[in-house]
Amino acid sequence: MKRVSADPSYVTFVKEPYVLQDCSVVTDHIPLDILRKICFFLDDLEDVIHFGSVKRHWSLLLSDPPLWNSLLHKHFPYADAKLKPKTESSESLILYKQLAKNKQLAKIAHNARVGHCRLQIFDGDELTIQCLKIWNDKYIFSAKDGKGGMIRIWDPNMGQEPQVLGRHQGWIDCLTIWGDQLISGSRDKTIKIWDLRTRQELQTLNGHRGPIGCLKIWNDQLISSADDEDDPMIRIWDLHTGKEIRTLEGHDEEVIFLKIWGDQLISSSEDQTIKIWDLHTGKEIRTLKGYGGQIFCLKIRDDKLIAALGDSMIKIWDLHTGKEIRTLKGHNRTVLDLKICGGKLISSSEDRTVKIWDLDTGKELQTLKGHSSRVDHIAILGNTLISSSNETQMWDLNTGKKIQTIEDYHHRISKLMVSGGKLVSISSTIKIWNFE
Repeated sequence: MKRVSADPSYVTFVKEPYVLQDCSVVTDHIPLDILRKICFFLDDLEDVIHFGSVKRHWSLLLSDPPLWNSLLHKHFPYADAKLKPKTESSESLILYKQLAKNKQLAKIAHNARVGHCRLQIFDGDELTIQCLKIWNDKYIFSAKDGKGGMIRIWDPNMGQEPQVLGRHQGWIDCLTIWGDQLISGSRDKTIKIWDLRTRQELQTLNGHRGPIGCLKIWNDQLISSADDEDDPMIRIWDLHTGKEIRTLEGHDEEVIFLKIWGDQLISSSEDQTIKIWDLHTGKEIRTLKGYGGQIFCLKIRDDKLIAALGDSMIKIWDLHTGKEIRTLKGHNRTVLDLKICGGKLISSSEDRTVKIWDLDTGKELQTLKGHSSRVDHIAILGNTLISSSNETQMWDLNTGKKIQTIEDYHHRISKLMVSGGKLVSISSTIKIWNFE
């Protein structure tokens, strides 16, 4: 690292990082703006490693957007390529081992080369992350630990640890946002409403007899269902008062999915039926039957309902008439996820493939192969299709050609989503991929 001493307005830096590392009282209180300015003096990879090794939040700082654009992306686009050792005694081997010890820096360097992206990471350590919502550029997620379920708020642009919003006694399986309020559903059979600005719990809704599995919002009403065969009813609440307005009864087993279509509610259940309800009256309009196995995903496109089934097929219904339009056959195992892009339907399956269909004709257009195990999730970012398995692959949506593998995972991804032009993946970590 360069030592600057000619001009007293500059700070004199110490090359050995462990001098700073021992002075935790000092380093913990250095303002974030000062740390950013210090980063601009880093001029080689060894300095980056040393800086990021001092404190965990210093390491997180290296993925901050302005720093990435001015430092890492500009000066170290092929950082990990420089670290590949030529001989066992080379200095590059020492640097490689240093970087390997710091997971955050290793991931930044790796993805600078193979993903051509900036990667921001929250590492949950021993936490299991369950749900994620985004509010005002902040990432709100639920995680489970030995005490039950907690809700945390993370601002990835601040380089700080996430703050705890609150807790449930049980794990939290669903989150939804209504204005500046967060609504959480838990296995402790309660629904809680939180003020995201004041970070205060506003009220708790009781009534379900089983773990809360689904939450949806329609107008100023909350629609909820429980993941329990002893509680197959759908409940509707007034969000202003917290009072239950009505219950929708008709399913014989637990409700798995809820979807809003205009002023109608679509629910699917373990009883192998799909029901359509009038949300104004609470009356059942019709029931869709004639499919086998569990539904793994539901999508709506215009006036069509599309369901991914456990028997390897995809069924499409007309929502106005309730009649089945067609069945798509091509996968040979359970269909796990669906996405719609223009006139195309994309499906992923346990058979390790991703298929692209013409949604209007039902014709299979392409089959994408290359995953080593079941393909759990898919996402679309512009003209790029992303699919996750043991590894995450990127494909050209127009040609079907694989672009690259952006990362191999030690833990399978539990959710893959696109927000604000960025790819977000969840496993035991939250990762934000910015490909701009």
